[in-house]
Amino acid sequence: MPTIRNTLLIAITIAVLTFSLNLSSCSHYKKVGNYYCSDLIDTIYGKNSLQFRKDDFSSYDIDKQYAIFICGNQYVHPPAMYLAELFAREGGRVVEFLRIKLLEANEDLTIRDLVLVFVEMSRLKTYDVASDDELMRLMTDRVEGMKDPDWKRIAEGRLIDIRKQGQK
Repeated sequence: MPTIRNTLLIAITIAVLTFSLNLSSCSHYKKVGNYYCSDLIDTIYGKNSLQFRKDDFSSYDIDKQYAIFICGNQYVHPPAMYLAELFAREGGRVVEFLRIKLLEANEDLTIRDLVLVFVEMSRLKTYDVASDDELMRLMTDRVEGMKDPDWKRIAEGRLIDIRKQGQK
């Protein structure tokens, strides 16, 4: 029969393990490419104005832009959704890079965020996303595989937006 001491030790062990697992998956420790979100937040978001961040975004290479975008939408609150438009302005120059990132994505939030960039490309007409059958199939497949029903519904709505933009 378990003693109170043993029961307490088991409860503490479970609590520590749960905390450790949550901490390791926390976006603060999220690494995007070669960048930790916590470092980007401190250097880019923490000290600079919104206008400075917008003006400065295009000065970074594509890998850092991507990391800033993902961390800004998944770690910063409120999310830095305006970065989707900035990234989308790059148009065809970044499509293959983003296509690969979408293919590699295994998190609902990353899929959601990448689809948002493609919506903005379509809206800004920097790339004809709706006419790129391969990209549309890839986005549809990735969205269909999303686990969170709310994020999936949002991403599905964004795919509809892309198709509508393509019809204009």
